[in-house]
Amino acid sequence: MSRHVYSAIGMAVVGLVAFSSTAAASGEVSKILLGLAFLIVAFIAFLIMSHAARGLSNSHTPLLIAGLGLTVTAVFLAPAAYLMMPVSMSELTKRLMNWQRGSMLIYLGLVPTAPAYVCYCAGMARCRSAVAG
Repeated sequence: MSRHVYSAIGMAVVGLVAFSSTAAASGEVSKILLGLAFLIVAFIAFLIMSHAARGLSNSHTPLLIAGLGLTVTAVFLAPAAYLMMPVSMSELTKRLMNWQRGSMLIYLGLVPTAPAYVCYCAGMARCRSAVAG
């Protein structure tokens, strides 16, 4: 592994220690463990997504890969979000139909997220797997 990889791992560990020590000082150890579990799941999901995007980038356009990635993410995250904060279906519908919240979700999906993901997938097509990872 290169020194850049070691540097990235080191910064990640420092960030985790800083985050965990702050929460531990406030007595929220259960939240730390839940957060670390989510971190591991996100890490595994990112590895799978990166591998899949790298394989698809040779034969498909970045826009298709980005759309597929965002759709699959939404399919998995929507139920997870619902399970984390269970609300009735009528309350969920009421919250989503609020034009301010709905427009904010659309904005966050289309303006900062989608172009960044398209650029990421376009870059994956131009990089070696080791560099992309």
